[in-house]
Amino acid sequence: MEDFINIREDIKDENYRYKMPRIQTVVEGRGNGIRTTITNIYEIAKALVTEPEYIVKFFGIEFGAITKFDKENRRATVTGSRDNDTMLASLYKFIKLYIICESCKYPELFITCKPKPKPGSIVMTCQACGHIFEPKHNHKLTIYILKNPPRKRSYKKPQQVSIRDDEEEKEKEFEKVYTKEDDDKVKDAIKSINSFIEEGDPDNEAITSKIKKICKYNKWNRTTRTLIVCDLFLGKKIYSQIPIQAELLQMLISTKSCQRALLGYVDRLCEENKGVLNRAPHILKALYDNEIVDEEMIIEWGKLKSSLFTTKTNLEAVREKSEQFLTWLEEAEEEAEEEAEEEGEEEEYDEEEGEEEYDEEEEYDEEGEYDEEEEYDEEEEYDEEDYDEEQN
Repeated sequence: MEDFINIREDIKDENYRYKMPRIQTVVEGRGNGIRTTITNIYEIAKALVTEPEYIVKFFGIEFGAITKFDKENRRATVTGSRDNDTMLASLYKFIKLYIICESCKYPELFITCKPKPKPGSIVMTCQACGHIFEPKHNHKLTIYILKNPPRKRSYKKPQQVSIRDDEEEKEKEFEKVYTKEDDDKVKDAIKSINSFIEEGDPDNEAITSKIKKICKYNKWNRTTRTLIVCDLFLGKKIYSQIPIQAELLQMLISTKSCQRALLGYVDRLCEENKGVLNRAPHILKALYDNEIVDEEMIIEWGKLKSSLFTTKTNLEAVREKSEQFLTWLEEAEEEAEEEAEEEGEEEEYDEEEGEEEYDEEEEYDEEGEYDEEEEYDEEEEYDEEDYDEEQN
């Protein structure tokens, strides 16, 4: 019977539900040809819900070794002699960087690749808490993942991405925003949350929990909750506050209905303050760059002809101010889709037959280290200063 261990190294509880097979290795060969074979790499990757190639590549980078992945026999080899404990320690490092959510600490991360703007980045979405973030580390495996994106899977994606997305539920979300009956309750809620923050200096998880409990008690939907969050943490200084409050906003504005409400809040601010209106495109870009609002939601927002949050005249004024940014975003999305289609035609992942293998000669230089010549070519990114000059 295969031995199973906890996915998280720091948890010793035998009843912990996230488990994986203990890594099994065999040292083969002798002299310069000695190598360590991992016999259950597929089973480990399946337990971690990741690509086995990523684990193998990670070992190669960490040990400065040449790796080979045999898809047909579902085995991986790493040059050099290494025991189970050494390999397990490296595997736990991979888990900490690419499997464990930085917010809730559950091993439920789902990786997607964001090719634009160059050189691109990987985005991690937690299927447990909905937290969305880009890794803060710059491990070289990230470059490999960008060049070899995860294949599409059949398991369900995070609920936060798809929940309340049909038209009927969308209308329900917008039925109740702020009403006269709610005004006093909302003010009391904001006052209560402010006191909670000032008195206890809580972290973002505690603040998120507090806000959700208050909204649940008052039976407020996500739209109302989003507007309360915006009043609390953004306000008229929205542009400067977005990067400061990014992590908290990602935790509280995790559904499409929330993102729509946030964009509606931007519309409302633009109507109330001309200074905010003039910075509308920069506000949108800040929301996009900080992974708070998806590009498809911004594009959808840009096509609206009417809104419950503002007048038609103001809506047109905001769209006119933001026209250049919206055009840039649509073109970037089209280019990304074209590149994805081209890559899909050239490199189709075949789970049964497996046609691709690592190129041992190009992976590492003569010193056995990762070849840094594979870095992405740098291209010009969207420049806010140039954008300001064009606007003026």
